[in-house]
Amino acid sequence: MGIVGGLLGALFNCINKRLAKYRMKNVHPKARVIRVLESLLVSMVTTVVIFVASMTLGECRDLSPPTTHNSTVLEAVNVNVDVNSTIRQFFCSNKSYNDMATLFFNPQEVAIHQLFHQDATFSPVTLSIFFVLYFLLACWTYGVSVPSGLFVPSLLCGASLGRLVANVLKMNLGMQIYPGTFALIGAAAFRGVVRMTISLTVILIESTNEITYGLPIMITLMVGDTSSA
Repeated sequence: MGIVGGLLGALFNCINKRLAKYRMKNVHPKARVIRVLESLLVSMVTTVVIFVASMTLGECRDLSPPTTHNSTVLEAVNVNVDVNSTIRQFFCSNKSYNDMATLFFNPQEVAIHQLFHQDATFSPVTLSIFFVLYFLLACWTYGVSVPSGLFVPSLLCGASLGRLVANVLKMNLGMQIYPGTFALIGAAAFRGVVRMTISLTVILIESTNEITYGLPIMITLMVGDTSSA
């Protein structure tokens, strides 16, 4: 996962570098209204893609029994949250939810929380489509004339990739694994986008309160940084 995450991070940077050069040559030298129109175009396309993908490609799944987890992921305080309270029904029948809409129509921190904690919530097809769409949309969005960053989006991309790997291993090989752990390692592996080996290890350990994963996270980050070089 470290190697794959590093290579995908390098691909992200390569695509974004080409987009940045194009913007510097064809967008930034022109009037400010062009940059505003580009931002509006990106926003409109992103909205349409998210809505259409959730409506046509999302899978309606039955609700699991209400469960609570220690929601320390990307939060400064410890509170118990019913993870079912953040799912999105989105044209599904009662007592069911749309897994694609749950990832797209929640804040990024909540989506990461779902990937880290919920078990058997997202199908492999949904995770694959979400990863590809989010990867491309994040790459296109980063660099437009609006305040934005890559830290949380890269964590979400990596978490969905790790969760996908865990689902494939469980379904095809029958391995008894917890998908949330793979989502955590996947989030670390995707740090080839922004190399923050030591600091990211500390952030992930403190935000998830999982000191036992310190060494695997560090190894994954080092492998990812090496493969993305």
